[in-house]
Amino acid sequence: MNYYGETSLYLFSTAGNFDCRVTLDKEGPIHDVAWSPDSKEFEVVYGCMPAKAMIFDALVRKLHDFGSALIDIVDRRTLTKFATIEALNTSYCAWSPCSRFLLTTVFSPRLRVDNGTKIWHCTGPLMHVQPIDELYQAGWRPTPVDQKPAFGQTLPPAPQLAPSTASATVNGKSPSAKPPGTYCHLGARGLPTPVMFRQKHEGGTPMVAEIATPPRGYSGPNPSKALY
Repeated sequence: MNYYGETSLYLFSTAGNFDCRVTLDKEGPIHDVAWSPDSKEFEVVYGCMPAKAMIFDALVRKLHDFGSALIDIVDRRTLTKFATIEALNTSYCAWSPCSRFLLTTVFSPRLRVDNGTKIWHCTGPLMHVQPIDELYQAGWRPTPVDQKPAFGQTLPPAPQLAPSTASATVNGKSPSAKPPGTYCHLGARGLPTPVMFRQKHEGGTPMVAEIATPPRGYSGPNPSKALY
């Protein structure tokens, strides 16, 4: 990051025989960078919202552009999308060691509401929901990959859903405990709204705005005020 808050991405070889700046086609910050398990490719999530995702090879050549979307699950061998996950406000996501499940989380203090974890199957269904009042970190228990069965050439079927998913919709949106309302400062919560801040249909008074220069030709009783 430079003095003006701009972020850039560079790739350097430990042998010292290669260095390159990764050219990105959308303005905005770089949100995340991750190498593939075989270290031959890396993916970059970048740009102003909605952000983009792109895969590069070890020589910084573009391999695939995912565009701006939700969480898409793609077969890397054919680059075919076979599932889309709508996990709103996700702070962190990670694949399980067996590559069959995806963990998505909402952390504090980034968000103070809807904290918790969700586990999805690789084919798209929501498998488990665990709401938590304040969640600061979550992840899979470390397990050697060679102790897990191979993924195979076909997608495995999803197991039975956990009872916790009964309160979630198909797209993974959990119903709120109370309907959303107008934001209120912490110091003013629990107090009645002053009349001057109420809307007209709530019994508030009309707003009167001062006008420095009356409109030309206006001959009302008080040209220095206008009623809205």
